[in-house]
Amino acid sequence: MLSLEMLLQQGPTTASSLAQAMATSQPTISRQLNRLKDRVIKIGKGKSTRYALLRLVADVGEFPLYRIALDGNAHHFANLYPIYPAEMCCVHQVDDDTWQLFDSLPWYLADMRPQGFLGRIWGTSAAESLQLDKDIRGWNEDHILITLSRMADDVNGNILIGQGSYQQWLDKPNAIPIHPSDKPQRYNQLSLMALAGELVGSSAGGEQPKFTCYAGYKEKPPSYVIVKFTAVQDNPNARRWADLLIAESLALNTLKDAGYSAAFSHVLQHEDKQTFLEIERFDRQGQRGRIGMVSLEAVNAEFIGMPVASWPKVCRELAAKGLLSQAELEQVRLIWAFGVLIANTDMHHGNLSFLHPENRPLSLAPIYDMLPMAFAPSGTGNMRKAAPDITLSADVSREHWVRAQQLAGQFWQAVSRHPNISVGFKAIAGQMQEKLLLLAPLIGRMA
Repeated sequence: MLSLEMLLQQGPTTASSLAQAMATSQPTISRQLNRLKDRVIKIGKGKSTRYALLRLVADVGEFPLYRIALDGNAHHFANLYPIYPAEMCCVHQVDDDTWQLFDSLPWYLADMRPQGFLGRIWGTSAAESLQLDKDIRGWNEDHILITLSRMADDVNGNILIGQGSYQQWLDKPNAIPIHPSDKPQRYNQLSLMALAGELVGSSAGGEQPKFTCYAGYKEKPPSYVIVKFTAVQDNPNARRWADLLIAESLALNTLKDAGYSAAFSHVLQHEDKQTFLEIERFDRQGQRGRIGMVSLEAVNAEFIGMPVASWPKVCRELAAKGLLSQAELEQVRLIWAFGVLIANTDMHHGNLSFLHPENRPLSLAPIYDMLPMAFAPSGTGNMRKAAPDITLSADVSREHWVRAQQLAGQFWQAVSRHPNISVGFKAIAGQMQEKLLLLAPLIGRMA
């Protein structure tokens, strides 16, 4: 017969289930649980009470969770406990004394994981300090948890995990903004550091080479930004990426001018033709304030489970569950349609996010990473020179396609007129405008 501890290693369960499995009385189970009280967590109240066996992760059994508010002050809102079986955890909400069980790290912490260009740099740095595999793809949930609890004071969103990361955040001095006149030279230096494998700023996701910093402006207060950049060398691939970074700024501005929330962006160029795109972080407020955020990928994995579906399909299901308002759903449909018409082939679930994930319904975050990725150089350096075919999805209504067609036309016109866009990419912009005109009859037949 299995012992009480062995049964608890299979996962959280009730006292009655334990008594039945061990063929004994509940008073006997209660006495045995009491002897393990330092290793057992009591979850819930009354007949629904369950018991879980604590696991130690790097000799730690409790991880405080802190939320950084808009004013830059911290609030200890929960404690996370690793439990059996492996990688499972439970979270105790301090304010309302409630418990939640998770098969892995909670969904609202998912975007804090090391990922993308900066995530790999951060992961390599953390691996050396924590004696972990330098390849973050080999990390399990425990590796991620211990890293987030010790070396993650500046990750996405507004949550800090563990005493170590909280102390790092607390001790960090106020950032000094980079003066506007110093940006081209300083950004050139920071880009070379990032390419050399040095973590510059926080661990924001995404594969495009980038760094983060605190940027100053002449016309508005300083803000934290993500800065994407091209290679220093002036070659066809670097030229194409420069076109795409400028196009990203134009796409975001097109949406902003139309009344949609999109991230503030600004293009700069260094004297050696290196191009930089500043994108204001919407999870930061002022010098020390932060705003909670979570990606559609994390929300979808927790509540829907449609990993390959389009934004409109997943968000339709979120709206059906009351997790997203109808107005926000309509915005997602329009913005996704706009992305299709500007040849954005990279609208994966990590490229759409929501703010304040603790609130319901979810609030759509400003749009970001909106650019014609169909024209990005491939891993072998090949580049598309002709406009691709565009397929219209029935998941979006005629009304949205008509408006998206208007906005996409404005975008491609802006691309064709921009003084720093290459001749070759302006030709592509012309082809895309012709494609849009040819779509008009099909859009007109839609419901």
